[in-house]
Formats: sequence, C-alpha cells, structure tokens
Amino acid sequence: MTVLRPGDCIAEIYGDLTATLVPCGLPHAAEFSSMYVLPEGPWPGETEAMRKSRAWCADKMRVLPDKRHLVEATAVLPLEHEWPRHRTAYCIAVPRKGELVGRVLK
Repeated sequence: MTVLRPGDCIAEIYGDLTATLVPCGLPHAAEFSSMYVLPEGPWPGETEAMRKSRAWCADKMRVLPDKRHLVEATAVLPLEHEWPRHRTAYCIAVPRKGELVGRVLK
C-alpha cells in the first residue's frame, strides 16, 4: 500500500479507491492535493459529501497561477459501506478537459 503525498500524479483511480501513480511528466488524470475528513455523524449522502469535500478542497488547493484555467478541484469520497469508520475524502485537481501533463499544484 502506498500513501499519497501532495503532488503525486494519478493515472487512474479505481472504484475501490486504489490509484495508479505515474511521473507527472506523463499524461495523467489527476494530481493529489490533500485529505479532508468529513464531519462525524450519519452518512451524509454522496451529493452532500461531495459538496462539503469540494468546497473544502477548492479553498485549500494551491494551483499554480498559470494552470488555474486548466483544472478544477474535486474529491474522491470515502465508500458509503465503510462509513463512519472511514470519513476521509481525497482532494485532487482534475483537468477541465483532456488529461494533465506536468505539475499543476504548488
């Protein structure tokens, strides 16, 4: 198991929340930024979990100024069946179109 570090470039994220990492100079689907732990309580539902996660991620994500127009903040949510034991969302920068090549985060 590999732990994601800020700036890791991700080729693909699978449904079980595993990811394939690649060098950032190669085409990739996302760049990892940080983690957000959703508040305790009952499962908020996917829509609400994504709303809270995206808002937090977008506020904290540090995108290079010349790359802001290329990316948006989103999150990979915890799996509902693992809630509440796992409440961590993974903040990632994803391309508005196509794939990323090179780093987009500071």
